[in-house]
Amino acid sequence: MRSMRPLLALLAVLAATLTSACGGERAASSTAASAELAPRDAAVWATVDTDPESAQWRALTALLERVPGAADAFQGLLAEGLGDEGLSWEEDVLPALGPELVLVVPSGSDGGVALTRPEDEEKLRALAARGEGAVLGERDGWTVVAESQAALDAYERALEDGTLAGDPDFQEATSGLPDEALAYLYLDGAGLDDAVARGAAQAGSAVPGAAVPGTSLPGVGLAGPLSGSTASLGTAAAAVTAEEDGLRLVALAEPGTGLPDRFTPTLLERVPADALAAVAFKGGETVRSQLDRAAGGPELRRQLENGLGVSLEELAELLAGEGVLYVRAGAPIPEVTLALDGAGRRGVALLGGLVEGLGGLFSLGGAPALEPQTSTEDGVEVTRLELDEGVAIRWAAVGETLLVTTGAGGIRAFRGDGAKLTGTDAFARAAEDVGYEGETNGFAFADVDRLVPLLEGLAEQSGDAGDEPFADVAAALEALDTVALDARAEDGWLRIEGFLRVR
Repeated sequence: MRSMRPLLALLAVLAATLTSACGGERAASSTAASAELAPRDAAVWATVDTDPESAQWRALTALLERVPGAADAFQGLLAEGLGDEGLSWEEDVLPALGPELVLVVPSGSDGGVALTRPEDEEKLRALAARGEGAVLGERDGWTVVAESQAALDAYERALEDGTLAGDPDFQEATSGLPDEALAYLYLDGAGLDDAVARGAAQAGSAVPGAAVPGTSLPGVGLAGPLSGSTASLGTAAAAVTAEEDGLRLVALAEPGTGLPDRFTPTLLERVPADALAAVAFKGGETVRSQLDRAAGGPELRRQLENGLGVSLEELAELLAGEGVLYVRAGAPIPEVTLALDGAGRRGVALLGGLVEGLGGLFSLGGAPALEPQTSTEDGVEVTRLELDEGVAIRWAAVGETLLVTTGAGGIRAFRGDGAKLTGTDAFARAAEDVGYEGETNGFAFADVDRLVPLLEGLAEQSGDAGDEPFADVAAALEALDTVALDARAEDGWLRIEGFLRVR
């Protein structure tokens, strides 16, 4: 909301920290207290520590000082969130925010509200005055800022049915979060879906959609395609904390479509030790439901399958088992390898059909048809498809596993008995950071500082290696160690823990 942008600047920091996953001490009772400010059916609730003297902010500041350029980038992010020139974060915004900022989006609302206890009420009013139509209200000693009187009225009406603090789903989700954090976030997928559909319908488009909420009129724009897309997320809560050695993300989700399968990632143990990043996963029914949702209606599905040359059901079966995707250094491009357990020769045949289908589409435009070549490498039948000079994709069945790689030595490295990623110190350190012990619902790892040579090679190819911005990014990455993300099902919830370790 334009009128609330200065007040919500720190939420941009929250979003950036969550996807990089990136006073006093906040206790669980304090979290519950700010949840009293949100309606029971709130689609979104977020609370951010905005006290620069708090323990969490001091820990964050200490981390930023260890990463070259990070403090300046952090300040730049804040400045970008402020938008308006002439505003000072320390002089104009912090006094208006007070020690805590709360954001609430009621279910089905046309907009959200921000709540704060400003140290300087006049500075808060000055910020609100920069927006168009912003109005102020009051709730239990907190100042409420809304983009319009209608939004404020909707928020106050929603509170009549109770608050989020008394909701069992909220209590269960947040009870598993740390007691101290830079920021907390809670999402209700069903309520968020209603808000997204309403906003999409109001935005308008030429594409017919679902009915506009609260009316019998057909909706337009994105309301149709987006309907149900967030409801499948179920309920989720997250917290970002600053620790001595890095940033931690803890999230809990109760997906509306059920939990994915837990598994022991045996393919991960075949990943070569020089891999820079790896993701272990198991598709299961989640992949099938996502492909079905992406396909849309029967006619669109038919057209898509005809163009691909394979059915979506076949693709779902290919991705249903355990898989691992990893990256190694390579030239002229990084080596990317995908291994799918259980796919084997069936996967080789399916890829052949997919290439044939896509080749037919390319040839319609005058381009030469795709022509894969088959040969034997180290006793394995390998299919090679050249995309450009020195750039090719290879795939093969190794027992019951399908291997697809962009590297000439990718298949050999996976099959060989050389050193493996799971035996490296960096992997062991990252696994310990997130509590990974060999079973997971999904695991991701990256050796961040080792990405620098890879990025330098790409920058040299593009002519950007000597640029100052690239040198700044490289210096910052070299100050980081590893990042890991582990998801595991516990008591009907999916717990996700991530950690970015700083050197």
